Amino acid sequence: MNCSSVVSGLKCLLIVMCLAFLTRNAAVGEEIKTDLAGRWSGILLVNSLRLHLAVNFSRQADGNVTGELISLDQNNVKVALANISVAGRTVHFSLPSIKGTYDALLDIDGNRMEGDWTQNGSSAGLSLVRVTATQSAPASFVFGPPVEAHVQISPVIFRAGDQKRIAYELWLNNVGSGPLHIQKIEVIHGSETLGVFEGGALEQILEQRCGRNTETGSLGAGCLSIARIWLTLPPSIRPSAKLSHRIVADGQVLDVAPVNISQRLAPVLGPPLRGATWKALNGPGTGSGHWATLIANGGVGRFPDRFAIDWVKVDEHGKTFTGDPSDNKNYYAYGQPVFAVAEGVVASLTDNVPQNKPGSHAVKITRENVCGNSISVKIGEGQFGFYCHMQPGSIRVKLGEHLHQGQVIGLVGNAGDSSEPHLHFQLSDEDSIAGSESLPYLLDSFDFYDSDSKPVPQPKEMPLRDQRVRFRE
Repeated sequence: MNCSSVVSGLKCLLIVMCLAFLTRNAAVGEEIKTDLAGRWSGILLVNSLRLHLAVNFSRQADGNVTGELISLDQNNVKVALANISVAGRTVHFSLPSIKGTYDALLDIDGNRMEGDWTQNGSSAGLSLVRVTATQSAPASFVFGPPVEAHVQISPVIFRAGDQKRIAYELWLNNVGSGPLHIQKIEVIHGSETLGVFEGGALEQILEQRCGRNTETGSLGAGCLSIARIWLTLPPSIRPSAKLSHRIVADGQVLDVAPVNISQRLAPVLGPPLRGATWKALNGPGTGSGHWATLIANGGVGRFPDRFAIDWVKVDEHGKTFTGDPSDNKNYYAYGQPVFAVAEGVVASLTDNVPQNKPGSHAVKITRENVCGNSISVKIGEGQFGFYCHMQPGSIRVKLGEHLHQGQVIGLVGNAGDSSEPHLHFQLSDEDSIAGSESLPYLLDSFDFYDSDSKPVPQPKEMPLRDQRVRFRE
């Protein structure tokens, strides 16, 4: 190339540099692992919800790649992938049945992709990590895997779905200088194994609190993971029974975190509402949006919404409103009376939070108004019932007043951190909606609608996530 002037010489230099840059990138591109075959995992953040996803890619004999997406928090529902393509580092696939697409870039090792999930015109960031990627040989730990593990609360037995159950969290801290791979968690009582979590079951319960969308099961140096344990118990298990946990990390076994089941009994309460049909939105169970809430209070991490329920009233089609959805009065729950679930004393109340328009907030959400117009009632030692989001001016009780079970205390509204009219109810161990641990309870009687929409009596049980129920009038 002949460069006869300073300007032309500069152009030549730039062209040569550009060609060199392209050459280097082509060489790097050739090293990128572009075979997607295997299992990938990630967490999709949708508003305040965290949806745990798995994606399986398979390479067929003809060279084509097929795949499916599995929503682990939605009963492992599977969605077929289409239009799967890999061009250099660029990955694309679509999900026609749910009108979704995913576009991402692979990292240099081909074991992680960062991109955008788009569905019905809305987008959210989503990272997928290759779960079945070839990993280096497990480290040999002289003193065992460097995991600090503990259970912060003694779980309380409750009945739900005609079964004895417990729900609690296993906290796992990697105190080592390198990553760990959690492969299995077992819950043990004596010589009996009560629960085994591995593969997809482990993905569903284990969340790393160290960055966003990190690989499920991979616990980075200095990072915290929390396993939300939801167990069905055999009839032989009683209060005060001792549990322990067996963790398999990088092929090595560690017995950790002994805990005794609480001797406390779940209290039996009356229903906070009446009639049909009410849906236990975000109710207790694996994958509940409420259970995802972790708040540090006084230097201690707490799960204040573990057993909380957002009660919405629905019609035969599952809709919560009729007509214009921007009008609170069009929601079936709006204005419904709220009832005291037990005798107790009003410990605190708020009745000055303005009403929201559905889908928006009338005021900035703070610690003081998150529950909206609300009442907390002390019903026992270390037991406070919270009733949230009522209509302003509708509260019919006073601070310090002694309440009777079944007494009308207010009206369902849409105030505070609420997107539509509903009643948020929970039982807590302290008089603080955010600075407490959520406790299980039983409702003395309700009917659960089965898959055939037939009411099935459920005496002295806790409603489960998204169940449709009928309360006595």
